[in-house]
Amino acid sequence: LNIEAIAFREERKLSDEMIEDIQFLTQYCKMGATAQRKYLEGKYPSHTFYSKDIYAAIKRFRPTAKSLLNDAAKMSDWLDRQKESNPRWIISRGWDDDNTLTHLMWMTPEQVEDWIRFSDCVINDVTHKTNRYGMALSLFVGFDHNMQNILFAQGLLIDESKESHSWLFRQIIDATSIHPTVIITDSDPAVDAAVKEVFTNTYPIHCAFHITQNLHKNLRKPLGDQYQNFLRDFYLCR
Repeated sequence: LNIEAIAFREERKLSDEMIEDIQFLTQYCKMGATAQRKYLEGKYPSHTFYSKDIYAAIKRFRPTAKSLLNDAAKMSDWLDRQKESNPRWIISRGWDDDNTLTHLMWMTPEQVEDWIRFSDCVINDVTHKTNRYGMALSLFVGFDHNMQNILFAQGLLIDESKESHSWLFRQIIDATSIHPTVIITDSDPAVDAAVKEVFTNTYPIHCAFHITQNLHKNLRKPLGDQYQNFLRDFYLCR
């Protein structure tokens, strides 16, 4: 029995708390092994970390190319079955040179009808890296005649470039032939450029909530005690 070998194995062992940290940093922060090791060494200074162990732990929570391909195939098959049962479903896909799914847009028949009836004012919001594939989820939201929120369309994009947003906007125009009267976005330059390129008859507006978030981020500290007065004046002006 080698006591030193047992002690070495115990020293290398990652605790449940460490594993939870690695899972969070991998799935939500998209951090690599080097950055994660620095984080862990800072949080657990008394523990010795080895890159091989961190790589093995990260691998448990990072989807493989095979799993991504299988999930994309399952979703694609499910959408195809919906269209087979009702041809009015709208499904569009984009692929790269390696035949990897990069863009996906779908609208149910009800969503197409809602777009035609209620697309006077459309809100487009994009969330990025909140899923295990790191794809951007783009949602188009509006409201009906009862002032109830409705979801018009949805898409998954490989990135948040102007080209990706333009591709998505074009699929909606091809499906409905209707431009929104007004579109509200989060002031992302790539989205603004895509709106200008595709929704040529649409009036763009930036979301007040996102503008306010930028005010908090950029002006609260420089203005100090005067910030609340500025914010009040800003809302009065708006």
